[in-house]
Amino acid sequence: MKMIQLLLKITVRIAIATAVGAFAARGATTTVNIVGTSFDPVIVTVNVGDTIVWKNGDDEHTVSGVGGDQSQFCGSGLITTCSEIFNTAGSFPYECNIHAKCCNMTGMVVVLAPVAVAPTITTQPLEEMVLEGSTVSFTVAATGSTPLSYQWQLDSTNLSGSGSDTTNLVLDDASLAQAGTYSVIVSNAAGTTLSSNAVLTVQPRSNVAITGQPAALTRVNAGKEVTLTATGAGPPPLSYQWMLGGAAIANATNTQYQFEALPNGAITTFVYAVSVSNNFSAAVSSNAEVVVIRAKTSPALTITTPGAQARTTNTLIKGTATSTGGITAVNYWVTNINNGAVTALPSATATLGPGGTWSASPPLLPGTNILSAMAVDAFANQSPVAARTFFYKVPSLFTLTIGKEGGNGSVVGTAYVVGDARPGTNNPLLNIGEGYAVTATPNSQSLFTNWTGTISSTNPVLRFVMEPGMAMQANFVSNFFIGAAGIYNGLFSVSNGVSEQTAGEISGLTLKTGGVLSGKLWLAGASWSIASAFNVEGNATAEIPRGPKLGGPVGLQLSLDWSSTPPIITGWVTGTNGGAWTAGLTAERAGNIKSAAKYTMLMEPDSNAPADSPPGTGYAAISELNSDVTLVGALADGTPYSQSVTVAANGDVPVYASLYTNTGLLTGWINLPGLAANPSTTTLTWIKPGRSGFTNNVAAVGSPWTNPPAHKAAITLADDQLLVSNASLLLDFNVTVSNTDAMVKIPGGPTNIFNGTINPANGVLKVTFGYGIGKSTSVGVGAALQNQNIGAGYFVIKTNA
Repeated sequence: MKMIQLLLKITVRIAIATAVGAFAARGATTTVNIVGTSFDPVIVTVNVGDTIVWKNGDDEHTVSGVGGDQSQFCGSGLITTCSEIFNTAGSFPYECNIHAKCCNMTGMVVVLAPVAVAPTITTQPLEEMVLEGSTVSFTVAATGSTPLSYQWQLDSTNLSGSGSDTTNLVLDDASLAQAGTYSVIVSNAAGTTLSSNAVLTVQPRSNVAITGQPAALTRVNAGKEVTLTATGAGPPPLSYQWMLGGAAIANATNTQYQFEALPNGAITTFVYAVSVSNNFSAAVSSNAEVVVIRAKTSPALTITTPGAQARTTNTLIKGTATSTGGITAVNYWVTNINNGAVTALPSATATLGPGGTWSASPPLLPGTNILSAMAVDAFANQSPVAARTFFYKVPSLFTLTIGKEGGNGSVVGTAYVVGDARPGTNNPLLNIGEGYAVTATPNSQSLFTNWTGTISSTNPVLRFVMEPGMAMQANFVSNFFIGAAGIYNGLFSVSNGVSEQTAGEISGLTLKTGGVLSGKLWLAGASWSIASAFNVEGNATAEIPRGPKLGGPVGLQLSLDWSSTPPIITGWVTGTNGGAWTAGLTAERAGNIKSAAKYTMLMEPDSNAPADSPPGTGYAAISELNSDVTLVGALADGTPYSQSVTVAANGDVPVYASLYTNTGLLTGWINLPGLAANPSTTTLTWIKPGRSGFTNNVAAVGSPWTNPPAHKAAITLADDQLLVSNASLLLDFNVTVSNTDAMVKIPGGPTNIFNGTINPANGVLKVTFGYGIGKSTSVGVGAALQNQNIGAGYFVIKTNA
């Protein structure tokens, strides 16, 4: 490496400190108070540079000098406050011009002359070591009475020339002859002082040189020591820094560098050099190449203990290692895997034994361990890593109990390894880090609730990895599903803005004694299966995988209230079609009724019905047989309606019908015993889409229906009147019901054609009437209510009003 050395002219200067002693300290201030016709104090003694302040307290006064010099005082003008600085030594009388003669109002200022102070050196000159030709600067600072004078000396001889009598002595282009001891004499009228000595050392300009180069090439077997040596010459002190590939090597700062030759992966040739330097220059040696010769074969290592997949209680590990260059070390490390946690033990070195054997007893952790080991030979060659997986057995007490809070059951345990102890209520010893499973099975009158203890879970099958001191309890309660089992039917709808897309029916929801439930969800005219199970808190969830074209998936959240009489299911139905929506759900259990009954029901328009809703009344014929209910009828616009569903023990029936090609809806709850309430307390929602559509609340009113005896009318009309109306027609007929359930017109009413019948088997009535001469006839359909003695339908209405 070629090095170019630059010789620089060095200038050394030290800042000049101000001789603070050349100036007197800032003067003091003395106050003279004027009280009445007196100065207080009358005589004032101060030093040169002090200030006197006169303060007039109560009258008109002046502060005027006596004699020719008036500059020291305030003058002949009246004062309130005035001040003067006295810079001249002497005695100075003064007076008040107004009161001097009458009242002897005079005073005296005595100014003392300053005392001379001998010089004191506050900053001493410093010694310097510079290269020949550099600029040197010596500086001194002193205090004392001014003026101060300075005289620089070399080896106690006074110097002359520029700067020799100042605070700063500068030597330009320092020569070897100017080396020596410098000092300075500082003096004034009060005395003289000598500074401390500052030695100037001037080094001759001679460069550092490499006088002994390191060996250019060294070949050595791997693992052997190498010593590189170099020497340099030049003004001391000399410093050495060995480098590898141009980078400094830590702590390699001597004339020799000794190290163990080892290859670095694929690299076997290394280039060293040394830099020799002093305070003024540096030189770099020529390159020294070291070639490391590898052994021809790598060492080999085997693990003999523990065996592959061994299960052991012994911490001993051992094996063999061989190499043509001799084994120098066997390094090993152990990784523990326990229940998903991976712990790496610190790597260590095994003990080498005779015949290439090695062994160690590391502090193993319980559970699965992976032992890895590698041999290193004298040439730093490494063997392939050998690995061995084994299980280190450390048993620990396992406690299992059964909680019986109103219920009971059994627990069966299994071990993942055949032949090991099984978990159970007999407090066995289980291996830490081993896998086990316990299964809780309730008896026929109980339910499994959960596992508590070291692990919490609601799954009756619990798989776990043994840890020290594990304790588990299986908990059982009385099976409340037994009393709540049955078939549930119900409705769901949003709290406002009911629509065909957000309201539907839960039908045939069968709850088994184990909490499993299945049934159907109806929405927008389509149905989907429900399959789920209640947990021990009485909660269940399900999701209906409805496709995007049908509005997307629907979610269910169900809660069983088994304490209610009878039990009910409530919850929520959620969807996203047309925006996220949540509909409240109620489902009641079907009653175990062994009877048969019939009802007729009218669906009358609400008093606030929309103007475009039909003016007539819908109807339904209802038949009940052993809790199964069938409703058949039509709405006021002639749309047919039918439904089969179970009735609850209290008579509640969920009404749901998807209308108008799954775009409209009829929904709501009716209570069969409560249908006869007057006025009606039951309201159904009727939705018809389209430009002439509407959402209308209709009042459901009904009556039990009993088939009349032979040759007796099914109903007796209270006022024998029948009202037939539409937007342009109003007819009032006098009619009677015959013993064959025919509706017969009584003379005296309108002349329009009229006849009708009441079906004695279900209470459905039909009426035919004519509009008049040349007009066509029309048919009205409805139902009769026996308890109320009325009948109504769409387009034809009979009331007792």
